Amino acid sequence: MEQLSPELNSLHNRLVASQKEGARVRRSIQQPALRATGVMALGGIAVLVGFLVADLACYAVFGVLLLFPAAFAAILALLPTDQELIRIGTLNGAATNVLLTLAFALLAWQNALVEARADGMCYRRNGSSQPCAVNNAEVAYTAAFAVVSFVQAVRQLRAYAIGLPARAMLDLLWRVGGAHSMLFGVYAPNVSYAHASLAFLASRGGAVGTAAGIAALLGGRSPDEVQSTASALLRAVQADLVQREGLRESTPNPQLYKLSTPALAHQVDAFVSHSWADDAELKWVALQAWREAFKADHGRESENVGIK
Repeated sequence: MEQLSPELNSLHNRLVASQKEGARVRRSIQQPALRATGVMALGGIAVLVGFLVADLACYAVFGVLLLFPAAFAAILALLPTDQELIRIGTLNGAATNVLLTLAFALLAWQNALVEARADGMCYRRNGSSQPCAVNNAEVAYTAAFAVVSFVQAVRQLRAYAIGLPARAMLDLLWRVGGAHSMLFGVYAPNVSYAHASLAFLASRGGAVGTAAGIAALLGGRSPDEVQSTASALLRAVQADLVQREGLRESTPNPQLYKLSTPALAHQVDAFVSHSWADDAELKWVALQAWREAFKADHGRESENVGIK
């Protein structure tokens, strides 16, 4: 890597510090969530298997109830930057919902057959099928679960197919999970609660600063890689070529890009922060004032202005 100027060396050090802060924030979020996932998943499996071995299948549902919050804790461990894991989770969630659709549909069909036989027996004995109405409820809720599972599978498959952004796909994981869980049915569909939970976990052990946000933008790339990419893409423009109209446009203009040339960071006279939301006239006046001051100090026109 080329010898860095003091300014670039300072920037490099800030990127390294930001990455360390981002790693701390990630641990603050993921470690508690993964611990909770492990405890509840192991507990749920133990309860489920224990009751099945003891031939008390009717109580095995308590094990299943522990597996639902375990799944939500696992989702909570995902961050929007975990793009590949989110896509895998979405695809696995869709596959799970397809299996649940088939399972609940078969169970509803079985319950319907049982209900028909029970109604017949009740009618022959009592002249009415009302005492066996509980079977009707079983048919209704198992069929409803089959429909819900099918709808959620379609939503997730569609999100995966169209390449929904990672954050939107992660929010969908919460909503899909909430559709199945009575305990989290109110909490999960409202993704603002999930975001609040992430913010709480992230703030444990220290404030979340700008450095953590920069680390999120870096993703899994090293500071050296980010700086190398930025250097390769850096371009600048001669100050007198910047036109007033160019600062007014809110969309990228290929013609303006053609005016710029590749540049090295130490060759750039100034970096101008250009936000589309800022007042174009004020930006133009400020740029011209800087340009005149630069010419007065250096006796020449600025040949390299970086506009970002």
